Amino acid sequence: MKVLLLCGEASGENLLHEYLDCLLELHPTADFWCQTSLARWSLQGYEKNPRCHFLSDRAVCSVMGIIQPLWNARALLGRFFFLSKIIREKHFDLVIGFDNPDFLLHLEKIAKDSGSYVVHVVSPSAVWVWRPQRVYTIERNTHELHHLFKFEENLYLKTLSLKKVYIGHPLLRSITPVLRSKKLIKTLLLAPGSRAFEVRNHLPFFIRLAETLKRAGLIEHFIISVAPNLSADLYPSQYSSIFCYDWSAAIAESDFAFVCSGTATLEVAAHGCPSFIFYHVASWKKFLMSFVVQTKYVGLPNVLAQREICTEFIGPCNQDMFNSVMKSFEQVNYTSYALTLYDSMKQILNDNKSICLQTVCAELLSRVLMKQGVDV
Repeated sequence: MKVLLLCGEASGENLLHEYLDCLLELHPTADFWCQTSLARWSLQGYEKNPRCHFLSDRAVCSVMGIIQPLWNARALLGRFFFLSKIIREKHFDLVIGFDNPDFLLHLEKIAKDSGSYVVHVVSPSAVWVWRPQRVYTIERNTHELHHLFKFEENLYLKTLSLKKVYIGHPLLRSITPVLRSKKLIKTLLLAPGSRAFEVRNHLPFFIRLAETLKRAGLIEHFIISVAPNLSADLYPSQYSSIFCYDWSAAIAESDFAFVCSGTATLEVAAHGCPSFIFYHVASWKKFLMSFVVQTKYVGLPNVLAQREICTEFIGPCNQDMFNSVMKSFEQVNYTSYALTLYDSMKQILNDNKSICLQTVCAELLSRVLMKQGVDV
């Protein structure tokens, strides 16, 4: 059996390696070709396994929005044609794409048309935010969708030919929320994002807020979470003494957090750390989004709870937002805020229990073998 696994971002990479480890164990004669990060590939020793073949580094595909893909169009097109050629030539039995739908769904369609059994892992957030019709693209381009949250299956009720498999979010498998019982906020965590443009948009604003809160005596100190994949030039050198490179330790140490919208919002909340969630967007974009966005919330904890358990600030990081954040922070009843978050996340974790990935992969292999006419 020949298997292709593709990812384009760090979140998808984590899942790719979990699937790869399970499939290596379950099918002792299968060969695997992967697009992931070269550094992690070497670190985990896959290069020593004769059944594992490294294709390309995922970094080229880690782009978002409209401007970034345009700036990187040449590299993206080159990678797309390289992978599509590989797919057509090797005729993989199984192709699995992890997240990164704007890039991978097109390749998955090529794979499906070439006779491969195709799986997409992670339902695009756009489906429940502003592009519900995308479920039909996923149905056309793949055979299966492996989704992370229970509520997502309801979004695909009309996709009758698409098999939906709930796997649970990997972040929620091993995290237990801890109730922050302090009465005062001592340590504030600044988490400006894991992409360069997110850090540029959020970090100066976060630092200004933190410095003001510190001078006002509302916090004792703050720490800055540094994304290991980004250049040190993005972070002001004068704050180097409070940089934190251990994400889990930073959350555990903090009493409150300012977090850029994304997976980090869920991880911070799952640990029981109260937070404000920020999503920087220009005023004109926010106005246009109001006509197409299908959800009330941008932060994953709020989406899952279907209410605002973490206060959200959406819009340009300007003086108006600064004033709103300061006012909200001054009015926070920390004990009540932390307790509400703790109770809500315990319920969310209970409702979204993960499925054993070994079982998911074993059943997937059975379906692939049945498609090939092999008795299982």
